[in-house]
Amino acid sequence: MAEPFRVKVAEAIRSRGKHLVLPLILLLAFALRIWGIDFGLPNTLVRPDETTLVHRALAIAAGDLNPHFFRYPSLHFYTLAVVYGVYFLVGRVTGHFDGVEDFQYEFFTEPSTIFILGRLLTAFMGTASVALVYLIATKWRGRAAGVLSALFLSVSFLHVRDSHFLTLDVPSTWAGRFWRLPRLDVFSWLSGVQAGTWPSSVVWPRITWSPEPGKVSTCVT
Repeated sequence: MAEPFRVKVAEAIRSRGKHLVLPLILLLAFALRIWGIDFGLPNTLVRPDETTLVHRALAIAAGDLNPHFFRYPSLHFYTLAVVYGVYFLVGRVTGHFDGVEDFQYEFFTEPSTIFILGRLLTAFMGTASVALVYLIATKWRGRAAGVLSALFLSVSFLHVRDSHFLTLDVPSTWAGRFWRLPRLDVFSWLSGVQAGTWPSSVVWPRITWSPEPGKVSTCVT
């Protein structure tokens, strides 16, 4: 009786271990991407482009839905506007803000929180990219390929570094991977959403990886 019990315990441990691999990789990815995320603040000029995204997003949150700036894809402006809107509402409920004037005062005197929220959004998207790479590689080459791909991206220097920035590099990478899922029959219902939001998510054409062996696709990512 003891031997079958030990076998069952060993199998249960292996099964749980398999299910823990991806969460542990994602935890590692997120930890690396938020470590030092407040770098340079409250100096808002230490990273180019961040102030542009913040100002456009705040203008949208204030009611002007036209970003008046189209050198970057617009969807991220609106996403940031939602984040800042939620922050304001939470501040109102908790008593941190008595009104819009308090929000404005905080932004002009101590803007660190606004910038950190935007950087955290990038860090979340960077971590989500690791999960997406796992899904794509698993669908294409199996679970082992998915785990290795996710692990490599989780510690990739450039991806970790850029996930600290309130810029569009990592969000565009995330969007590029996300909109490949319908092509691999993963969440195929996303095809309609993909058609509508792709132009606002990513704008830089380049040579990219193709899920079909031996082929390279040219597309916008």
